[in-house]
Amino acid sequence: MKNRDDRDHAEERLRLLSSMVEQSTTAMATADLDGKLTYVNPAWCEMHGYSDARDLIGKNLAICHNADQLKNDVVPFQAMVMQHGSFSGEIGHITRDGQIFPTLMTSTRIEDESGVPVAIVAIARDITELKRTEEALLRTRYAMDHAADAVFWILSDARIVYANLYAEKLLGYTREQLLTMTIHDIDPEFPRERWPQHWQELQ
Repeated sequence: MKNRDDRDHAEERLRLLSSMVEQSTTAMATADLDGKLTYVNPAWCEMHGYSDARDLIGKNLAICHNADQLKNDVVPFQAMVMQHGSFSGEIGHITRDGQIFPTLMTSTRIEDESGVPVAIVAIARDITELKRTEEALLRTRYAMDHAADAVFWILSDARIVYANLYAEKLLGYTREQLLTMTIHDIDPEFPRERWPQHWQELQ
C-alpha cells in the first residue's frame, strides 16, 4: 500500500510540475546534446512566433537563431553551460519570420543518475523593452551630461548623486569630488535647517 501511495504522490507531483511549466509565462525549452529540441512550452512558442510546439520539437535549436547569433552567442554560451553546469547571459533569438530580439537566458546541463550529461534545459525572457529603456536612459544621460546648464541630482538628505560636465566646470570640482558632497558644501550660505522645507517645496 505504501509503494502505491508513494507512486500516486510522485505522479501527482509530476502532473503539477507539468502544469506549472505549460502554464508558465516564462519561455522554457529542453534540447538533447546534439541541439535537437525535445520540449518547448507555449510561452517559448509564442515568443518565437509559433502557435504549435510540433513546429519546433525535433528541430535543431538553430531554428531559433540566425547564423551570427549561433556563432557569436549560442556556441560560446553552450560551451559555458557544459563547462560549468549552468550559465546565464544575453542571447539573440529570431522569430519565425526572422525578426531579431534579445533575450536573457539561463541554461542548465541535465545529467542522468550516473552523472553523464544528457540534455540542456533553458529558460528565456524577451528583454526587448528593457533594452529600449536602457538605450533611452543612455540618450537622456548623454543629453544631461552635455547640457549647457549645470544639472544636479540631489537626494532628500541633500547629497549630490549626479552632476553634469558643466557643473564640474562651473564649480571647479571633478565629478568624483562632487559625488562626495552635499548641497551645503557647494552653497555654504544655504541654511541647513531650511533644506527639509525646501525639499518639500520641490516635490
